Amino acid sequence: MRRGIRYWVNYFLKWQMVRYIIASSLSLILDVCIYTFTFSLFRPFLVQFVSSTFGMLLNFKLQHDFVFTEKRRKKSHLFMMSTAGSIGGIFIGSGLIEFLHSLSLMAGRPIWNKIIVVGVVFVYNYATKKYIFSLA
Repeated sequence: MRRGIRYWVNYFLKWQMVRYIIASSLSLILDVCIYTFTFSLFRPFLVQFVSSTFGMLLNFKLQHDFVFTEKRRKKSHLFMMSTAGSIGGIFIGSGLIEFLHSLSLMAGRPIWNKIIVVGVVFVYNYATKKYIFSLA
């Protein structure tokens, strides 16, 4: 059976998304562990910022090596572009976590706040990383 280009594009994107979800899940575990253990020590914005930064570093390494495997550019150049995109996500997430924490309904629910923020930032990061690694 002859398969066209559309089949292979869909096949590649499906598995790329699975690898992206696995890499992001591992980074998320690190992020949530840091967030959970340091939440009571600092302000929500700072805790979110620090935990997301560590998650971002692990996520870049996993995405570079396992998800977006096009390696035409230098790793340092990709890291700078990826970091620029991730910093946007970190600030979006940190601002959103501070906002949610300020709402009386969500003030006592730091884990729920984190879950909401992770969902929003996940979509943002996938779109930016897909674009950045496609430029490579």
